[in-house]
Amino acid sequence: GFLKMSSVLRDVLIEIPLWVGRMNSDDELSVRLAYRDAAKLTANGPARLFEFIYINLEAPRTILRIISAALDRPSDLSIEGTDLIAFGDLLLDQCEASLLSINGFDLGEGASAGTALASAAKSIIGTVTEFEECIALSKNGPWGRRVARIKRDVSVEFEKLIFQVEILIPKALPVAAAGQNQKALNRSPNMFVAPDPSAAARLEAILTFMAQIRSIASASGVGVLRSRIIAETQEFLEFYSNGVFALFSDFNQDPDAVRARIDVIAKYVALVHDDEAAERLRRRVITMLRR
Repeated sequence: GFLKMSSVLRDVLIEIPLWVGRMNSDDELSVRLAYRDAAKLTANGPARLFEFIYINLEAPRTILRIISAALDRPSDLSIEGTDLIAFGDLLLDQCEASLLSINGFDLGEGASAGTALASAAKSIIGTVTEFEECIALSKNGPWGRRVARIKRDVSVEFEKLIFQVEILIPKALPVAAAGQNQKALNRSPNMFVAPDPSAAARLEAILTFMAQIRSIASASGVGVLRSRIIAETQEFLEFYSNGVFALFSDFNQDPDAVRARIDVIAKYVALVHDDEAAERLRRRVITMLRR
């Protein structure tokens, strides 16, 4: 069947990079012509055409752009019952599998776990975005229902991760006990208690995740929450680091302990602010300890 279509498929291989990029009107026309030629060659020509394209794509989800161009942004209801439904189903199966795997990541691995989480998140949101842009999704359509459910579940899972920051920070950076009249936990550093290694690794994983999903935070439904938690974390780290410096200046705190605690703070500052802010903090402690 594919051999009968070889004349069309050879040309398609050349066109694929253009079709999945910034497709213009000429590219859309070439997609439709290929689709028409495939339909003329054999009854299942269009399905074979899309299968051939799918296995030659660097990002499988971009098959939706080509289906959209060939059928002029079809609805999922119009695709239901055709051979093309399999492509969307496969992509959504992969999204759902990735979503289930999020709970399986070991946050104790620190930054590497955060990077892996962010990669999975970007893959899910990237696929969902392709569906919304390329297909006219129906509320009760076969793909519309699944996309809506995935978006809801993504938001719930990401919120669970982000809310852990407030719990982990005082364990990763021990604080003095709060006074009786204070509603919130005191942000003053406690240098007599060592950071909890497990909490420190988990915090690093989640802050890495949050740093790397900036571009998809809004699409994930956690844009506002992410911004709030990052702002609160920045404020905490600034107050906490100033407290560490004050302890050294006023109470002759052990220089090695100060240096070690600032190194931990700087690591988190790099994630919620930037590398330059973290480097300024490291230089500040070096200058102070030389006096």
